[in-house]
Amino acid sequence: MQSSTTNTISEVDCPPRQSSQSPIGGNLARRRYQKGSLFLRGKNPVWVGRWLEDVMDANGTITRQHRSEVIGTKAQFPSQRLARRELDIRLSRINSLTYQPQRVISFADFAERWKRNVMVTYKPSTQSAMGSTVKRLVAHFGHLSLSQITTEMLQTFLSEAKVKPKAVYNLSITFKLMWKTAKA
Repeated sequence: MQSSTTNTISEVDCPPRQSSQSPIGGNLARRRYQKGSLFLRGKNPVWVGRWLEDVMDANGTITRQHRSEVIGTKAQFPSQRLARRELDIRLSRINSLTYQPQRVISFADFAERWKRNVMVTYKPSTQSAMGSTVKRLVAHFGHLSLSQITTEMLQTFLSEAKVKPKAVYNLSITFKLMWKTAKA
């Protein structure tokens, strides 16, 4: 007697197929492998690398932006081949199969979102104190994108602030809360 079971994979065993063209931007494949361009510039020659990078605006629109970076001096990389190797290392993040476009948002735009979505969850007395602190932070960092703000810039801002130590503490704590939300 022959059994009716077969050795085929049922649809239940297979994971659902994911579309690479998801409108939400979940699992998008990179557009193409990039080599970038490399050239010498200046009187004291430096190698400059240029490439395209995908960035996502605050509203979710993906655009391509030109990026350029100094790779090193002619003394550091005497031949174009050595400079090309260094550029390839820097482009490895973009050429990775897991590459996703970076979100680009200014600190001022992020602060408005943060005040609207996160700050309202605090008590009214805390909101008023944070509101003045956020205004001071936006006045200093508002024109920068979040990716441009460094620890050194924040430390310089806090050390040069002509306020009492308690206000410096409030500035640092509020920035830390905002930064934690931005990273998430």
